[in-house]
Amino acid sequence: SSFANADTIIFKSGDKLTGELKSMIDGKVAFNAAEVGEVSLDIKRIQQINVDKPVEFHFTDGTIIKSTAKSAKPGHLTLEKTDLLTSQEVAISDITAINPPAEIPPKWTGNVTVGFSSTHGNTFAEGANASFNVQRRTEKDRTNVDALYLVTRTKEKDSTGKEKKTTTEESLSVKGKYDYFFTKKFYGFVNAGFKKDHIADLDRRLIGGLGLGYQ
Repeated sequence: SSFANADTIIFKSGDKLTGELKSMIDGKVAFNAAEVGEVSLDIKRIQQINVDKPVEFHFTDGTIIKSTAKSAKPGHLTLEKTDLLTSQEVAISDITAINPPAEIPPKWTGNVTVGFSSTHGNTFAEGANASFNVQRRTEKDRTNVDALYLVTRTKEKDSTGKEKKTTTEESLSVKGKYDYFFTKKFYGFVNAGFKKDHIADLDRRLIGGLGLGYQ
Protein backbone atom coordinates (compact mmCIF):
# COMPACT_ATOMS: atom_id res chain seq x y z
CA SER A 1 0.00 0.00 0.00
CA SER A 2 1.14 3.55 -0.64
CA PHE A 3 1.42 6.31 1.96
CA ALA A 4 0.43 9.70 0.55
CA ASN A 5 1.26 11.47 3.83
CA ALA A 6 3.99 9.28 5.23
CA ASP A 7 5.41 9.33 8.74
CA THR A 8 9.14 8.92 9.05
CA ILE A 9 11.40 7.38 11.67
CA ILE A 10 15.16 7.91 11.60
CA PHE A 11 17.25 5.55 13.73
CA LYS A 12 20.43 6.43 15.60
CA SER A 13 22.24 4.26 13.05
CA GLY A 14 21.08 6.62 10.29
CA ASP A 15 18.61 4.16 8.76
CA LYS A 16 15.22 5.55 7.78
CA LEU A 17 11.78 3.96 7.81
CA THR A 18 8.69 5.38 6.06
CA GLY A 19 5.06 4.49 6.73
CA GLU A 20 2.49 5.20 9.47
CA LEU A 21 3.09 5.58 13.20
CA LYS A 22 0.34 3.63 14.99
CA SER A 23 1.21 3.80 18.69
CA MET A 24 3.91 3.55 21.34
CA ILE A 25 3.40 1.61 24.60
CA ASP A 26 6.00 0.43 27.13
CA GLY A 27 8.86 1.69 24.98
CA LYS A 28 7.74 -0.21 21.87
CA VAL A 29 6.64 1.70 18.75
CA ALA A 30 4.07 0.04 16.50
CA PHE A 31 4.88 1.26 12.97
CA ASN A 32 3.24 0.22 9.69
CA ALA A 33 6.22 0.33 7.36
CA ALA A 34 5.63 0.83 3.64
CA GLU A 35 8.06 -1.96 2.73
CA VAL A 36 7.48 -4.69 5.34
CA GLY A 37 4.14 -4.04 7.07
CA GLU A 38 3.66 -3.53 10.81
CA VAL A 39 6.79 -3.80 12.94
CA SER A 40 7.66 -3.21 16.60
CA LEU A 41 10.55 -0.80 17.24
CA ASP A 42 12.46 0.06 20.41
CA ILE A 43 12.04 3.78 21.15
CA LYS A 44 15.63 3.87 22.47
CA ARG A 45 16.94 3.16 18.95
CA ILE A 46 15.05 6.11 17.44
CA GLN A 47 16.69 9.50 16.98
CA GLN A 48 14.06 11.49 15.05
CA ILE A 49 10.33 11.19 14.32
CA ASN A 50 8.12 12.92 11.74
CA VAL A 51 4.33 12.52 12.09
CA ASP A 52 2.06 14.01 9.41
CA LYS A 53 -1.29 13.25 11.06
CA PRO A 54 -2.11 14.38 14.65
CA VAL A 55 -1.43 11.71 17.27
CA GLU A 56 -1.78 11.76 21.05
CA PHE A 57 1.54 12.20 22.88
CA HIS A 58 1.70 11.31 26.60
CA PHE A 59 4.62 12.73 28.62
CA THR A 60 6.35 11.82 31.89
CA ASP A 61 4.83 14.83 33.71
CA GLY A 62 1.29 13.68 32.84
CA THR A 63 0.80 16.14 29.97
CA ILE A 64 -1.17 14.92 26.94
CA ILE A 65 -0.87 16.77 23.61
CA LYS A 66 -2.49 15.87 20.31
CA SER A 67 -0.40 17.22 17.46
CA THR A 68 1.69 16.45 14.41
CA ALA A 69 5.46 16.32 14.87
CA LYS A 70 8.58 17.22 12.92
CA SER A 71 12.22 16.29 13.45
CA ALA A 72 14.37 18.55 15.58
CA LYS A 73 17.88 18.10 16.90
CA PRO A 74 18.92 14.48 17.59
CA GLY A 75 16.78 12.86 20.28
CA HIS A 76 14.09 15.54 20.01
CA LEU A 77 11.01 16.37 17.97
CA THR A 78 8.98 19.51 17.43
CA LEU A 79 5.28 19.48 18.18
CA GLU A 80 3.53 21.79 15.76
CA LYS A 81 1.24 24.61 16.87
CA THR A 82 -2.27 23.71 18.02
CA ASP A 83 -5.31 25.81 19.00
CA LEU A 84 -4.11 25.80 22.61
CA LEU A 85 -0.31 25.59 22.40
CA THR A 86 2.50 27.13 20.43
CA SER A 87 5.08 25.02 18.62
CA GLN A 88 7.51 23.43 21.07
CA GLU A 89 10.50 21.12 21.06
CA VAL A 90 10.42 18.07 23.33
CA ALA A 91 12.78 15.19 24.11
CA ILE A 92 11.77 11.80 22.73
CA SER A 93 12.86 10.28 26.07
CA ASP A 94 10.10 12.30 27.82
CA ILE A 95 7.37 10.54 25.80
CA THR A 96 5.76 7.69 27.74
CA ALA A 97 3.11 6.71 25.17
CA ILE A 98 1.68 7.59 21.76
CA ASN A 99 -1.95 6.82 20.94
CA PRO A 100 -2.30 4.42 23.90
CA PRO A 101 -5.47 2.27 23.93
CA ALA A 102 -8.32 3.46 26.12
CA GLU A 103 -7.98 2.21 29.68
CA ILE A 104 -10.20 -0.79 30.31
CA PRO A 105 -12.35 -0.26 33.43
CA PRO A 106 -12.07 -2.84 36.23
CA LYS A 107 -14.31 -5.88 35.86
CA TRP A 108 -16.38 -6.74 38.93
CA THR A 109 -18.05 -10.09 39.55
CA GLY A 110 -19.58 -11.58 42.67
CA ASN A 111 -22.47 -13.33 44.34
CA VAL A 112 -24.32 -13.60 47.62
CA THR A 113 -25.95 -16.90 48.67
CA VAL A 114 -28.24 -17.49 51.65
CA GLY A 115 -29.64 -20.88 52.66
CA PHE A 116 -31.84 -22.33 55.39
CA SER A 117 -32.89 -25.90 56.19
CA SER A 118 -35.26 -27.27 58.84
CA THR A 119 -36.07 -30.88 59.75
CA HIS A 120 -38.88 -31.80 62.18
CA GLY A 121 -40.04 -35.30 63.11
CA ASN A 122 -38.16 -38.11 64.75
CA THR A 123 -35.16 -35.79 64.63
CA PHE A 124 -34.85 -32.03 64.79
CA ALA A 125 -32.25 -29.93 62.98
CA GLU A 126 -32.06 -26.37 61.78
CA GLY A 127 -29.28 -24.91 59.73
CA ALA A 128 -28.51 -21.60 58.05
CA ASN A 129 -25.65 -20.36 55.95
CA ALA A 130 -24.67 -17.20 54.13
CA SER A 131 -21.78 -16.75 51.73
CA PHE A 132 -20.34 -13.78 49.90
CA ASN A 133 -17.83 -13.52 47.08
CA VAL A 134 -16.55 -10.53 45.12
CA GLN A 135 -13.75 -10.30 42.56
CA ARG A 136 -12.20 -7.22 40.95
CA ARG A 137 -10.01 -7.73 37.87
CA THR A 138 -7.95 -5.34 35.77
CA GLU A 139 -5.26 -5.97 33.17
CA LYS A 140 -2.59 -5.85 35.88
CA ASP A 141 -4.13 -7.17 39.08
CA ARG A 142 -6.91 -9.23 40.65
CA THR A 143 -8.55 -9.02 44.09
CA ASN A 144 -10.78 -11.76 45.51
CA VAL A 145 -12.70 -11.78 48.82
CA ASP A 146 -14.79 -14.70 50.20
CA ALA A 147 -16.84 -14.91 53.40
CA LEU A 148 -18.90 -17.78 54.86
CA TYR A 149 -21.11 -18.00 57.96
CA LEU A 150 -22.59 -21.32 59.18
CA VAL A 151 -24.91 -22.13 62.09
CA THR A 152 -26.64 -25.44 62.98
CA ARG A 153 -28.92 -26.35 65.88
CA THR A 154 -30.20 -29.73 67.02
CA LYS A 155 -32.57 -30.83 69.77
CA GLU A 156 -31.16 -32.97 72.56
CA LYS A 157 -32.36 -34.26 75.94
CA ASP A 158 -30.65 -33.05 79.08
CA SER A 159 -30.01 -35.10 82.24
CA THR A 160 -33.62 -34.61 83.37
CA GLY A 161 -35.00 -35.90 80.08
CA LYS A 162 -36.14 -32.47 78.96
CA GLU A 163 -35.47 -31.56 75.34
CA LYS A 164 -33.51 -28.43 74.57
CA LYS A 165 -32.05 -26.87 71.44
CA THR A 166 -28.28 -26.94 71.20
CA THR A 167 -26.05 -25.11 68.76
CA THR A 168 -23.69 -27.66 67.25
CA GLU A 169 -21.98 -25.42 64.69
CA GLU A 170 -21.39 -21.71 64.47
CA SER A 171 -18.47 -20.34 62.52
CA LEU A 172 -17.38 -17.37 60.41
CA SER A 173 -14.51 -17.37 57.93
CA VAL A 174 -13.23 -14.60 55.66
CA LYS A 175 -10.51 -14.99 53.02
CA GLY A 176 -8.86 -12.43 50.76
CA LYS A 177 -6.23 -12.64 48.03
CA TYR A 178 -4.51 -10.03 45.87
CA ASP A 179 -2.63 -10.97 42.68
CA TYR A 180 -0.38 -8.65 40.67
CA PHE A 181 0.55 -9.80 37.16
CA PHE A 182 4.12 -9.14 36.02
CA THR A 183 3.27 -10.80 32.69
CA LYS A 184 0.07 -12.33 31.31
CA LYS A 185 0.79 -15.58 33.19
CA PHE A 186 3.33 -14.84 35.92
CA TYR A 187 2.15 -13.04 39.06
CA GLY A 188 2.90 -12.36 42.71
CA PHE A 189 0.28 -12.62 45.43
CA VAL A 190 -0.51 -11.83 49.04
CA ASN A 191 -3.35 -13.51 50.93
CA ALA A 192 -4.97 -13.36 54.36
CA GLY A 193 -7.61 -15.30 56.25
CA PHE A 194 -9.71 -14.88 59.40
CA LYS A 195 -11.74 -17.55 61.19
CA LYS A 196 -13.93 -17.58 64.28
CA ASP A 197 -15.58 -20.77 65.58
CA HIS A 198 -17.84 -20.55 68.63
CA ILE A 199 -18.22 -24.32 69.12
CA ALA A 200 -14.49 -25.01 68.80
CA ASP A 201 -13.86 -22.17 71.27
CA LEU A 202 -11.80 -20.36 68.63
CA ASP A 203 -11.91 -16.61 69.23
CA ARG A 204 -9.93 -15.80 66.11
CA ARG A 205 -7.38 -17.31 63.79
CA LEU A 206 -5.41 -15.08 61.44
CA ILE A 207 -3.39 -16.50 58.55
CA GLY A 208 -1.31 -14.54 56.03
CA GLY A 209 1.09 -15.35 53.25
CA LEU A 210 2.73 -14.25 50.03
CA GLY A 211 4.25 -15.96 47.05
CA LEU A 212 4.53 -16.30 43.29
CA GLY A 213 2.13 -17.93 40.86
CA TYR A 214 1.95 -19.02 37.22
CA GLN A 215 -1.27 -19.73 35.35
